[in-house]
Amino acid sequence: DALLALAVMVLGALLYYGGRVVLVGNGYVAKTVCSAVFVMGRKPQSVLDEEIHANDPGILRLVSVDVDRSAGRVSSRLLGLGGRTAVYREGLGCTLALGLAPLALAERGLPLPAAMPATARTPWPAPTGAPAPALDPAAVKAALDEAFTEPGAIPSRRTRAVVVVQHGRVVAERYAPGYNADSPLPGWSMTKSVVNALVGVLVREGRLALDEPLRVPEWATAGDLRGGITLRQALQMSSGLQFTETYGNPLGDVLWMLFGTGDAARFAASKSLAAPPGTQWSYASGTTNIIARALRHAVGGGDEGYWLFPRRALFE
Repeated sequence: DALLALAVMVLGALLYYGGRVVLVGNGYVAKTVCSAVFVMGRKPQSVLDEEIHANDPGILRLVSVDVDRSAGRVSSRLLGLGGRTAVYREGLGCTLALGLAPLALAERGLPLPAAMPATARTPWPAPTGAPAPALDPAAVKAALDEAFTEPGAIPSRRTRAVVVVQHGRVVAERYAPGYNADSPLPGWSMTKSVVNALVGVLVREGRLALDEPLRVPEWATAGDLRGGITLRQALQMSSGLQFTETYGNPLGDVLWMLFGTGDAARFAASKSLAAPPGTQWSYASGTTNIIARALRHAVGGGDEGYWLFPRRALFE
């Protein structure tokens, strides 16, 4: 009986964790292909070859992909299991449909032609002040060569674009074949800097305060030490929250947050403290999602107000 119970427990654990691996893999593939096809304008097979299979030559090669251009959707399944769907919305990019049906997600969009008219493309801002010191062309070329050179037989850098700016001037740029200055590229964690800049706008306007505790529903219970985490500590990645930023582990916090749950901020906010706030630096994408939710509440105006705020407050 004990052996049978143990076998059942082991089988259950394998099914549970195996299922999570499948869902994370499918979510990653659906989101990556969706963004590349509908935002970047790339061909699905090139994305699979250059991004998905290059990142993981093993299990992800078993994931099948269906691109529905008319509906703006990409669905993925690993050997027919654990289907995930990413939905493209004009002006908002691609989002995994987690916790709601793809059609319901597609309907949560902006009346973009009216709300977000296209803005004219402007050249790089004209520099001010004295011209920048002359650069050594050979040194610049060597730096660019280094960025685009693969150190091993299996591509690991996969550099798409390099643009060098000095004192407000573009002094060098180079692009991989098939890419140019107009090619949209995924920002990934560079978005953290954008979020922090948007927080700075709201701090300047008095709608957020750096040294006041973040108002997070998950921490509102009396005596919860997480309720003392300030906006400054969150911005500086010293919240003290437990969070594993390990991309090689499909069961780790960051991949499950990105590809397994539909509410990233809620997932991150549910984590317990690993250290007193403000005492330990630990890079965590979950913290930025908590900040983004606080930003959303400070901006107000529902989805539309939040979606339009970055453009109105920063990009324009």
